Amino acid sequence: MAVKEAPLRPARFIIEGGVRQPEIRIPARKFWFGLVFLCFWLTLWTSGGIAAITSLLVSPEPFLVVWLIFWALGWIFAAGSILWQFSGSEVIRVDSGRLVHGWRMFGFSRERAYPISQLRHMRINGAMPFAFNFNRGLGGPLLSRRAGCISFDYGASTIRMGQSIDEAEGRLIIERLAPLLPEGAVDH
Repeated sequence: MAVKEAPLRPARFIIEGGVRQPEIRIPARKFWFGLVFLCFWLTLWTSGGIAAITSLLVSPEPFLVVWLIFWALGWIFAAGSILWQFSGSEVIRVDSGRLVHGWRMFGFSRERAYPISQLRHMRINGAMPFAFNFNRGLGGPLLSRRAGCISFDYGASTIRMGQSIDEAEGRLIIERLAPLLPEGAVDH
């Protein structure tokens, strides 16, 4: 029996810009089962919300008002998760002596800058496989702020990034960033 050679999978991240100022964009990982389930669930959830709003207009009840607040939060989470998986991306770049990390989704973005002189011990976390880490990228920036296979120390905090990539991809990103960071910022 012939043994089939495993194909090399390309990295999921995209490097834009030049060597001196690369911008690393990590598209959100798509979980197709989760997307199908969330779309189905959101349809039923929306129907329930419309029925509750109609009932509230007929006879106002305090319980229904409270229920609709939680309904709206659930709706926002589910819709946000769907939008994140279709259009979201995490962004990492070194710009003007700062490491900039953030996210983009449908024209919205949020970024936070860290002076590179304060970065210490950039490393790979050894992220758990998806089967044991259900928030790995599914909720995007809404839930997974503390997820990611790349981390570094910033003062007394540990910052994590790269929630949709594997360890090998994280190593490639760190190798790309290392020449732009001060000596000792990256663990080898």
